[in-house]
Amino acid sequence: MRIAAITLSVLAGTAAYFGFAPQQGSATEPITGNWAIHVSDVAGRLQLLLERSSGRHNMSYSSSDVPPSQFVGLTQDQINSPTGGVVRFRIAREAGLLECEGFLKAGGGGGVFHFMADVTYIANMRSLGYADLDTERVFALSLHDVTTAFVKEMQSLGYGKGSYDQLIAMRIHGVTPQFVRETRSLGLNTDSVDELIAMRIHGVTPEFVRDMRSVGVNSNSIEQFVAMRIHGVSPEFVREVKANGLGDQSIDKLVEMRIHGVTPEFIQQVKSMGYSQLTVDRLVEMQIHGVTADFVREVKAQGMGAQPIDKLVEMRIHGVTPDFIREVKSLGYPQVNTDQLVAMRIHGVTPEFIKSMSGHGLKDLSIDQLVSLKIHGIDR
Repeated sequence: MRIAAITLSVLAGTAAYFGFAPQQGSATEPITGNWAIHVSDVAGRLQLLLERSSGRHNMSYSSSDVPPSQFVGLTQDQINSPTGGVVRFRIAREAGLLECEGFLKAGGGGGVFHFMADVTYIANMRSLGYADLDTERVFALSLHDVTTAFVKEMQSLGYGKGSYDQLIAMRIHGVTPQFVRETRSLGLNTDSVDELIAMRIHGVTPEFVRDMRSVGVNSNSIEQFVAMRIHGVSPEFVREVKANGLGDQSIDKLVEMRIHGVTPEFIQQVKSMGYSQLTVDRLVEMQIHGVTADFVREVKAQGMGAQPIDKLVEMRIHGVTPDFIREVKSLGYPQVNTDQLVAMRIHGVTPEFIKSMSGHGLKDLSIDQLVSLKIHGIDR
């Protein structure tokens, strides 16, 4: 999965979510609508939902997990009141003022809001290169507290005029100037805002980078660290892979192991069955084709002995199951080998075909003869 694709998808969703269809009109036109509040799942936070109608469709704006301290004029007693009451509060941001009035009871409620953009903010943003501000954009920038100080500092770090979507996504996901500086101190390439957002979305923290490097996984690629987080390549996983005798593996191999379910437990199971010279490619191949510990045991139980991994994989690819082995042996082929079983499956020599040939007087045919009959089109 490519990081750019991941992040562009997120940003596209952000744009749709915040109703960023360009609209005409003054950026200082007031916005009105409805608000709702309930206690967030995050301790000590409130969930705020703002909804308004705009012409042909509805648009919802949500500012999640807002600290109660930002609701000026709203007390904890009002929020938790079991009987409820009328409330008036405001949220002041550099981009504008949101004033709300309504009813709250037992941690939830709603009412109407009025938003007015700040003209000084608009002028300052225009001086930073954002001349096309409209009402909707100022509203969204306010909701996520995209300050001019934040924009200036990100520009001073070399990011130029980021898109509105990027500014909001950075605020939503916590891409701060401090995060950028710390990421750079680790030697990572931070040229792409989209990659920084992807880091935050997938939990690639500076601590994670340092921890991975401490177990010998060295990279300066944000994309590789994001891939490891997505697929669960952790420092502990790397240590366990090494402890199971697989040594240092590339990031691509570690990710491939996680994608296909090559866990430390699976490695130990395979080793316990007598397979000591293991490679990542062999283990991945086993998982892809379903060569499980149970399959290996059942094959052995049919008298096939210890088969090499490549033979076990070949059996799974061509559908040589323990039941198939059992049926073939019961029809008078107790010494059948793996190559013969695979050839039988490739050419359609089934137990039913063997019985049919016997019924036509062709008894005691060798497996090679049965296969030859099939190859030459004799199937009845």
